[in-house]
Amino acid sequence: MAGAIIDKHKRLNDLPSPKLILIGGSNVMFGFNSPYMEQELKMPVQNMALAASLGLSFMLNEVKEDIKKGDVVLLSIEYFLNEGDDNIKLFLAELYPPAKKYIEFPNVLEDLKANCKYIFRELRKYLLLKVLSNDNHIDDVAYSRKAFNKNGNIREELRLVSHLPLNDGGPIARKSYSESITKINKFVELMESKGAKVYFVFPCLAESQYKLSPEAIEDLHQQYKKSLKTKIINSPIDSVYPDSCFYDTIYHLRSPYHTVHTKKVIKDLEQYLE
Repeated sequence: MAGAIIDKHKRLNDLPSPKLILIGGSNVMFGFNSPYMEQELKMPVQNMALAASLGLSFMLNEVKEDIKKGDVVLLSIEYFLNEGDDNIKLFLAELYPPAKKYIEFPNVLEDLKANCKYIFRELRKYLLLKVLSNDNHIDDVAYSRKAFNKNGNIREELRLVSHLPLNDGGPIARKSYSESITKINKFVELMESKGAKVYFVFPCLAESQYKLSPEAIEDLHQQYKKSLKTKIINSPIDSVYPDSCFYDTIYHLRSPYHTVHTKKVIKDLEQYLE
């Protein structure tokens, strides 16, 4: 993951404006065909997505300094995305030091607690590895540096076949998302002050998952419509696809269905780019 974030940021910094920047969790990493978007929209596209476990604040913070006048940001976050996994964020920051400034904690005490837990976890892991064989370690190919194309997408040949049943499923609980919407709105205001535009698109989702929690998903849709200070260019059902279109989780579209999703999003987005 560290190699991937280095490459993504380098290309983001090297690209001229105007450009399109995709932000979100792994639904964005798997769900878009960025080279196709470049071709159709006739502008550079960089997919900055890695994993939902990095959390909302991390995703917004990591790009806000690199957005320039004329840029377009497409935000597509997983349902009720939270602040993620502190251990994963701290581990990534250890490998890629600039990521330290992307991490937010509610206060100094929470910062200290998270760092202490991380240090203890890493020490325990180190001691276990001294005892256990490294042969038991399995590298996550989907997040290795070589798994990404230049635009920041997972290479198509790595996700051709569905692995059913899909992972990460289960009912979605209805709840207030106001705190996170406030964070998004602050990001939108900052982007607009820099002369950039932000648009929101609902994440791609497996049909079986949507059927488990349609009320909670619609409730979140209404929260966005009421409070989000940016244009929502589609609805939840527009991003729902049969389970057979997914690779391994409820959010990971496989080839060639990521291109199907991309075409729909381009059609919804084009009217605002004219």
